[in-house]
Amino acid sequence: MTRDVNLVLEGGGVKGIALAGAITELSTRHYSIKRVAGASVGAIVAALVAADKAAETQQLMSSFPFTAMRSTGRLRAGWSLLTQGGKFPMTPLHDWLNQTLKGMTFRDLRDAAADHVRSERRYKLVVTATDITRGELVHLPWDYERLYGLDPDRQLVADAVCASAAFPFFFVPQTIECRPHGARPQRAGRMTSTLIDGGVLSNFPIELFHEHDAGRGVDKTIGVKILPHLPTPPGDTSVVWTPNTHLRPLRLVEQMVGTMVAGRDQARLEHPSVARRVIHIDTSAASILDFGITADAKNELFRNGRDATAAFLDDWERS
Repeated sequence: MTRDVNLVLEGGGVKGIALAGAITELSTRHYSIKRVAGASVGAIVAALVAADKAAETQQLMSSFPFTAMRSTGRLRAGWSLLTQGGKFPMTPLHDWLNQTLKGMTFRDLRDAAADHVRSERRYKLVVTATDITRGELVHLPWDYERLYGLDPDRQLVADAVCASAAFPFFFVPQTIECRPHGARPQRAGRMTSTLIDGGVLSNFPIELFHEHDAGRGVDKTIGVKILPHLPTPPGDTSVVWTPNTHLRPLRLVEQMVGTMVAGRDQARLEHPSVARRVIHIDTSAASILDFGITADAKNELFRNGRDATAAFLDDWERS
């Protein structure tokens, strides 16, 4: 029997390989993912799922160009950080994703069955990004028209995902060129918005599909969490994105960003109605930006993702 669910995937850099294990287990257990959302690496995996590539997720994440994401030399990376706001370009991710999705736009992800949801939200995929020009969390493709005057159906999925995954200071922020009628009246002069990682403001948007669930009179959204609660357990480098940093100023920046990404959503996770819908995966085998991850660590993350999801579904199906 096929079971319909909505899915929300947490961000967490390289730890996102574990999400592939969760998707594989859900697919094996005949769960049909109707709508999917994510932040950062969660947005990457969510895009693959929305594009009907759930069965290929493990293979695709294994082929992900991790090493290319930080292949720039130190001098060039430092100059890029000073002049562009990030050490490494998002080009390898954008090229890989756009090729994998064959140039898919959000038009291809229209959800014809969601006739009870507002028209701008009738998509199978939504990703979060942080618009630091406007100072707010944005949901793409939902906000393309409202904030930027852009037709969401014509926007590349790869563009939105890269914006969601632009980890602060590490990757170059992404930009959106706005049309005048899309800007708020009081900000009509701002024609370009700068976007960074959605995880800065909402790394685990578990309530995103509440309207969709309520419209059907059901509570069918499952979340997959790959970062631990703060404080981080000993030996887990989950929120360390510059693990070799010893300079106190950089260490403070590291801790600040890590706390924003991992800690913002903790309070809502403690609510029983949310906690019972969340799969928690042990991802201590890798740190967020461990782009040199070994094959053994990849396999461990994937295996942990499957195991945690299987245990969760055993309980979920009995309730």
